[in-house]
Amino acid sequence: MIYKIYQLDYSKESVKNSRKMFESWEWLIKYDDGFNFQDYKQVYEGETNLDEKFDDITILDNLFNKFNLNHPEDFHGHSLSVSDVIILDEKMYYCNNFGWKEIL
Repeated sequence: MIYKIYQLDYSKESVKNSRKMFESWEWLIKYDDGFNFQDYKQVYEGETNLDEKFDDITILDNLFNKFNLNHPEDFHGHSLSVSDVIILDEKMYYCNNFGWKEIL
């Protein structure tokens, strides 16, 4: 399964002047100007070695561990954390403070 990792793009003024990084989905929606995918940049694309029998949450948790404990050498983002986004196939997930929030 192909996955893409997105992290907030701090070269954009809309991100620099916000508190979006490392905030929960609930906080983002309640206290900031909400989620805007345009605030993100793709930092990695890869393919999981897990097959279709695993559900999305298992795959996301596996990726979270990989990109915190043993990330690939060609990964140049920060360790996967709250406020990051992963796309699996056509589904988009927000890394929340506890678990994942499907947002598309």
